[in-house]
Amino acid sequence: MAELYYRSDATLGEGPVWDAGVLYWVDISGKAVFAKPDAAARAARYEVGIEVGAFALWRDSRLVIATEDGFQSFDWSTGDREAWADPEAQLPRNRFNDGKCDPRGRFVAGTYNRDGGAKAALYSLGHDRSVRRIFGPVTCSNGLAWSEDGATLYYIDSPTRVVRAFEYDLDTGGLASERVVIEIPKSHGLPDGMTIDRAGNLWIAMWDGWGIECWSPDSGRQLARIELPAARVTSCAFGGRSHETLFITTARSTLDEAALAKQELAGSIFCAHPGVSGYAPTHFGD
Repeated sequence: MAELYYRSDATLGEGPVWDAGVLYWVDISGKAVFAKPDAAARAARYEVGIEVGAFALWRDSRLVIATEDGFQSFDWSTGDREAWADPEAQLPRNRFNDGKCDPRGRFVAGTYNRDGGAKAALYSLGHDRSVRRIFGPVTCSNGLAWSEDGATLYYIDSPTRVVRAFEYDLDTGGLASERVVIEIPKSHGLPDGMTIDRAGNLWIAMWDGWGIECWSPDSGRQLARIELPAARVTSCAFGGRSHETLFITTARSTLDEAALAKQELAGSIFCAHPGVSGYAPTHFGD
């Protein structure tokens, strides 16, 4: 079972990223980014003023953020934001959700339709700040992970309950040869955020599933499970000194008082040591 790493009451904790001894994450509904040095007792909270679904580390105190109003930059030392591009300005019920940088430093992030319609998509933000739609339509764009050689992108559109794999062109950031590699049973919850380990297996957060599950994209089989004391498990990322610690975000969104009484730690950050290691994140523009 996972251990408590940092107690929090995030409404919608998401997007953990470990870099240089610091764990970062967001509270989408709280419109904030958090940073906790591993040795620190408390996390710093940076108010963004807008819903942030995901972010990429960029320069010094600056992040590239995927928000309810498109791609922007955010400087946590000043609180300043700069709008870059909003590819769905015509869709006010959409917001960006999960996202990560590919091995070449493009920021790949997808959107979510608040009404549950298939009106969202997956986008790629280039180093020159140009935006390209690379997949869609989808309903709730979520987990992303690349194979070690960068030639395969694994991707989750949550309501489909499958993990897709695409051939990924590192030179162009384009997708080809879509196929389904994992099918998640309904009883396991809804697949949410995702990361990959050095053995090539995928660790998937299960919304309303009380855990993280490890699946093989080669066989399509479940290999392991980590139990959590919170139902709404949102995402995970490897970190720690040798990237052998799995950090896990959770949410308390829309849970009523009776449900929260049974999961007082919902919204907190957890950690586990599954016996495998993962990769350091790529920064935007690297």
